[in-house]
Amino acid sequence: MALVYVTGVPGVGKTTLQRELSRRGYEAYGADADGMTSWHNKSTRELVERPDGAAERNEEWYEDHEWRISRKQVKKLAKEAEGRTVFLCGTNANEGEVWDLFAATVCLTLDEETLKRRVEARMSHDFGKLPVEWENILAWRITSSEANTRLGSIMVDSAPPVATVADTMLEVLAEKGVVPERKYRVAVVGATGQVGALLRLLRERNFPVSEVVPFAAERSLGRELLGGLIVQGLSKAAIQG
Repeated sequence: MALVYVTGVPGVGKTTLQRELSRRGYEAYGADADGMTSWHNKSTRELVERPDGAAERNEEWYEDHEWRISRKQVKKLAKEAEGRTVFLCGTNANEGEVWDLFAATVCLTLDEETLKRRVEARMSHDFGKLPVEWENILAWRITSSEANTRLGSIMVDSAPPVATVADTMLEVLAEKGVVPERKYRVAVVGATGQVGALLRLLRERNFPVSEVVPFAAERSLGRELLGGLIVQGLSKAAIQG
């Protein structure tokens, strides 16, 4: 039980998997969203902002800059993860500097056609839509796969539905003794404002939960809660499903 790194090139499905893990009651973070990564000048290591304009984000700019993760922040998270299972999802140019902080590393893989479709369709950000960025992603797809294979990462195809991807990854991690086997589907009835507190309690006690499903009154149906959980209507069919 410790910190698990989920990596893979942009567009492979890391954020989607992070949300699925949160939905199941796991503690999962995104390196980008949680401020652990940033752009840096390769030569000076100076922190920089990526240009907004497409014309400035050219081949020369990407040759001089790279997306890096903070070892200090990852080390802090690894220490906090002692005694429980925590997932960190992200990708960066200096992964080799932090690999020793993880109990296991999972690399998501994806065929080029599906990857292209996902990159073009995603709305969270526009990285990969410029030709130079797409070419970089294709190059990283090869080098990332090679590096993670050498490292002994768990290689998981992310083309199937995210629930299947999560099941596959968790099954292998459980076999390796990295995460405990999850068995229980937990329903939370009413008090939607307390879902966050319940999730924290489940994580602290490492409760073997496979999924957390919030149920509430009709006025709250469809509401999205912490970790992407969607409130459902309480019925016999819903509970059995």
